[in-house]
Parts: sequence; structure tokens; C-alpha cells
Amino acid sequence: MEFTTFTAGKDDEGKRLDRVLRAILDRGPGFNIFQLLRKKLIRLNCSKSEPSTRVHEGDKIEIAGFLIAG
Repeated sequence: MEFTTFTAGKDDEGKRLDRVLRAILDRGPGFNIFQLLRKKLIRLNCSKSEPSTRVHEGDKIEIAGFLIAG
């Protein structure tokens, strides 16, 4: 499976992972980020993470390619 990698910037410092993902993906309120994290379709620094994990500048956020394209 192909993943697209994003690097967290200075403005993402200290934010919760789920909030950063909502900004990246810009989907509606019915889009279930929590389920995608559990299924490892979204990873933080190459590993499964909780939605409440705090993001730091330079962290790598990997998102399954079909989520970006669709």
C-alpha cells in the first residue's frame, strides 16, 4: 500500500494528532479518523498512534494514498 508522507510544521507543534489530520484531510464531520488510526491507515512516525497524541515539529504523518486521492 502506498502512503503519502506529510511533515508537521511549526504551526502543528503541540496539537492533537486528530486535529492535525482534520486540517490535512478536510473531510466532513462523518469522516472517522479514529477508525483509520486503529487500522494503521494513518501513522505517526511509522507507528500506530492514538488520536490524542501530541504532534511535534518534524514528525512524519503517513496517510494511505487512497485517502488522499478519494
